[in-house]
Amino acid sequence: MEQETHVAIAATDIQHAAASFDERRLFGQERCEVRDIPDRHRFEIDLGDGTVAFAAYMLSPGKITITHTEVPEQHEGKGVGTLLIRAALASARERGLKVVPVCPFFAAYMKKHVEVQDLLDPGILRQKLELVLREKNQTLFKVYNRKAIELDAVVEEYLAYAERLTPYIADTRLALNKALERGETVLLEGAQATLLDVDHGTYPFVTSSNPTSGGACVGSGIPPTRISQVIGVIKAYTTRVGSGPFPTELFDDNGAHLSKVGAEFGTTTGRARRCGWFDAVVARYAVRVNGITDLVVTKLDVLSGLERVPICIGYDIDGTVVEDVPMTQTAFHHARPVYEELDGWWEDISKCRSLEDLPDNARRYVQRIEELAGARVSVVGVGPGREENVLLHPLLP
Repeated sequence: MEQETHVAIAATDIQHAAASFDERRLFGQERCEVRDIPDRHRFEIDLGDGTVAFAAYMLSPGKITITHTEVPEQHEGKGVGTLLIRAALASARERGLKVVPVCPFFAAYMKKHVEVQDLLDPGILRQKLELVLREKNQTLFKVYNRKAIELDAVVEEYLAYAERLTPYIADTRLALNKALERGETVLLEGAQATLLDVDHGTYPFVTSSNPTSGGACVGSGIPPTRISQVIGVIKAYTTRVGSGPFPTELFDDNGAHLSKVGAEFGTTTGRARRCGWFDAVVARYAVRVNGITDLVVTKLDVLSGLERVPICIGYDIDGTVVEDVPMTQTAFHHARPVYEELDGWWEDISKCRSLEDLPDNARRYVQRIEELAGARVSVVGVGPGREENVLLHPLLP
């Protein structure tokens, strides 16, 4: 077993962390000792009253990742967590490592939150809300100068919700797996796109969760071995809302055409979406990361009326052509699209219901997408209506 190492942190090093923090009063000494316990992957502080605070970490090449901190309730708000992070910084410097604190979103998620099941137990609900409000009210009052939220009022409000919601609360993991055992079809729908995935997207221009197919297992409780089909929905061109790399983005009349004809505005925010040609590099990446078995290509009709329809088949990055999504943010920023141009079509395709009904050039475009993406195209959207689709392969048994 590895020996414990000790990192002493002066009280003055973290006095600025919180106005209420007085290390001398808390620890009764001029300096306190933070123990680094490698075999348990944590930094610990003995708080002197029989309790211990700790910061858990993971070691990987070149860095220490602080996954979460645990501070006893009676010592919260005294800057103990900050002291632990300072200890991690000091220890990392000694080892020549980089410290990566966990994202605040995950820290809050892992530490304390109220779940739907808590509505079924008024006592537990009150205890959890009291714990959460103790912290949140400090922020409301001290940071935003707002009135604190009354615990009794919140408990009363949510117990009223509980009366209405109780019939609908169930163990969904059990329900979904039982449905699978009966041979039923379970459809899980994910929101947002692959490049917005917090782990596999264009960080930092991402969301705070995993909208890729693996996230479906985590969110539903269905094991990966029970997933038999992954359907990827992509447009016949590319769009993006907000910032982030977008090699095929258009700023000309073609971009205006895609935006206007495709009505490309965010459904929730109303923000105009950025528009560009179809990016086969991103499509291949999405197929690979998600394990996509079937593609649904929507809005093919938006491309009708264009003389030429380019497809991005690779990126030119500082003179080198690549066919895969760059690993680094810098390389993605420098990526310039390499296009393959296909002939366009002028016909109205909204009445097409089979591949043979499509104009020759539209059919070649769909087939080229299938070849470049690496997954079969099973459905093609040819209009905004629910029935305006070309079905190539059945999606459900």
